[in-house]
Amino acid sequence: NPNTGMFRHVPPCSNNARRDWHPGSSEHARSYSVWFDGRNMRAHRVAYYLMTGDWPDTIDHIDGNPKNNVWSNLRSVDIRTNNRNLHRARAHNSTGTLGVTKFRNKFRARITVNGVGIHLGVFTSESAAQAAYTEAKQTYHY
Repeated sequence: NPNTGMFRHVPPCSNNARRDWHPGSSEHARSYSVWFDGRNMRAHRVAYYLMTGDWPDTIDHIDGNPKNNVWSNLRSVDIRTNNRNLHRARAHNSTGTLGVTKFRNKFRARITVNGVGIHLGVFTSESAAQAAYTEAKQTYHY
C-alpha cells in the first residue's frame, strides 16, 4: 500500500488465509525484508519496483527511517545523495556519532563533500567535534 508502506502476503493455501506484513516485519540482522517473487528482498526495493517497474541502484528513505516504506518517503538517488542523507553513524563508527571518530585520545571531525574528505579539526571532547560536524553538514549538505 503506497499510503502506509504495508505489504500483504498471501500464502499459497486452499483457504486463502492472509496475514499483514508491516514494512520490515521480517527482520534480519542487516536489513528489513519481505518475500517477493520467491526471494527474500529488501522491502523498500520491492515497494519502489511495484510503484515504478524499475530497480534503481540506490533508493533513499527521505526521513532516514528504514522501516518507513511509504511511497512519498522513497526516492531513487545516486550514492552521494544517499550518503548525504545519513541521520546516524554507521555500525563500525568508533564513537557512534556521525562524522566523528576517535583519534589519539581525542576526537576528529570529518565530512565528505563531492567525494572529497574535508578535515574539520581534532577536538578534546566528542560534543565539540559533533558540533563542528553538524555545522559543516548544514553548510555543505544543505
